[in-house]
Amino acid sequence: MPQTRFTVRHRAGAGSPWYWLTVAVYDTIAELQAAAQRLRPSDVPGFWDNCAGCFQPHTDNPGSGYLGIMRLSHEQLTVDTIVHESVHAAVAYTWRSLGLKALHLNPYSQRSMNEREEVMAHAVNGIACALLKHLHVDTCR
Repeated sequence: MPQTRFTVRHRAGAGSPWYWLTVAVYDTIAELQAAAQRLRPSDVPGFWDNCAGCFQPHTDNPGSGYLGIMRLSHEQLTVDTIVHESVHAAVAYTWRSLGLKALHLNPYSQRSMNEREEVMAHAVNGIACALLKHLHVDTCR
């Protein structure tokens, strides 16, 4: 069970609809992996073994504003992981709110992992963390 569970909401601006995601923070990475496996079982042995954080998009009722669940662990609760998983949530938000396909990213594809989205998440993570470190920024406003 997650130690902490809360909701994050976002909208493009005043008058725009709200979109939200659930954030679950587990004590251990093993608990996070077990929860991810329960929601999205994989036939691939060890599929979740390297997962220290994940965003699992909500695929039912695409007309709702619910984006999915971000899973984090106190064992790796770092800016890197939060930024990385936020990219996956942002891709889901973009698809739900705008239907934007210009980046050719689809968090709702039948594939278990969209490689292009993963490359983008790692790039954003690296850039954001380098900026935060250089600017000595500890939190977001």
